[in-house]
Amino acid sequence: MEQAREIPLIQDITFEALIESCGLEESPSDGSDPIYYPDRLKEYKYTTSKQGIELLKQFLRQTSEMMKLAESRMEDKVKAKEEGWRLYEKPNKNGTQTWTEVEYKDVGLQYYYLCFKSIQRFTEMWNLLERAHRQGSFDKLKEAKVAKIISLGGGPGIELVACRIFMKQTLGLDCELTTLDLVSEWKPYADILNCQFIQSDFCRDDFMSAIEDKDLIILCYAMKYFPAKKLDEVIEKRKILLINDGFKSLTRLEAHRDIRRNRAIDIIPLVGDRDERQCVVAHREMGLPVMQRYDIETTFPNVPYTHSIKAEKERKEREARNRERGSDRRFNDRHHDDQRRDDHRRDRSYGSHNNRNGDRDQRSHHPYDRNDRNRRN
Repeated sequence: MEQAREIPLIQDITFEALIESCGLEESPSDGSDPIYYPDRLKEYKYTTSKQGIELLKQFLRQTSEMMKLAESRMEDKVKAKEEGWRLYEKPNKNGTQTWTEVEYKDVGLQYYYLCFKSIQRFTEMWNLLERAHRQGSFDKLKEAKVAKIISLGGGPGIELVACRIFMKQTLGLDCELTTLDLVSEWKPYADILNCQFIQSDFCRDDFMSAIEDKDLIILCYAMKYFPAKKLDEVIEKRKILLINDGFKSLTRLEAHRDIRRNRAIDIIPLVGDRDERQCVVAHREMGLPVMQRYDIETTFPNVPYTHSIKAEKERKEREARNRERGSDRRFNDRHHDDQRRDDHRRDRSYGSHNNRNGDRDQRSHHPYDRNDRNRRN
């Protein structure tokens, strides 16, 4: 049975403590590219550039402020963090959602969500923006003075932080940012990020007035909850949807199985020709261009992953174990294969010789010859 992982209480919520928890290294000792770890166990090492490290530092300063707020709302810090860690580590049993509405309201869960989920959300959103910009979704925004962006099911608004920095650095635009979420407890964190917060359930409520004047609509890991009829309404309003999700094909989602039958909708994948984990969805009349090249250089390589870091890590571990044995396993395998082939040829030759001399009993202890004899009989 797997042992319970130690609860990372993180007593000192400082910018430096978060840097350490994420394993940020601007100048690794081996001279390689800067690295960071987006997962809580530091199992998967990702590389970036110095620009990427600066972006992460800028974001983590705001994350530390949100975590301090979460801790200040705890009556009993130890008990709250223990319960929050239990919720954060709980298995996803129903396969439809990570946490329930009630669980999202738990301040302990919010604490660990901000600590361990934020980097993944930020880096994925940043790369989505880079790809969508290269594809041409933001061409019309260049004429605007302010980019108005809303994130549906956006929680505290982590993705919107990436939008604010990207739009200012790349297009020179200021942003009006709004996060819409069912859980009202995210509002204090949205205030820290300077994002407007709307408490609403986009699955059931009428939120069309909230998106009326928006230039971009973001859906991060929320597409499977988004009703097909609502999607049609958004598309009819000539809005651009930026989708970041875990499904390589939107048609795999029960709610959107017939999405391709709607000839008014364009789905533009950004990661690969058949990879819709990051894509742009818009009305066909908007005439958005397709992605010309998928192998563009991004600030955070392999995000979302296009090759399995876990598989690569396991391969390197196998090679290290083989080296520790003092020999190359592949050489041993080839050596044993050659030996087996030689034994087989020798047995066949011995059987043929005895067959010509009529001595069939002497070769009965050879398995190959025994099979040949049975086939002949």
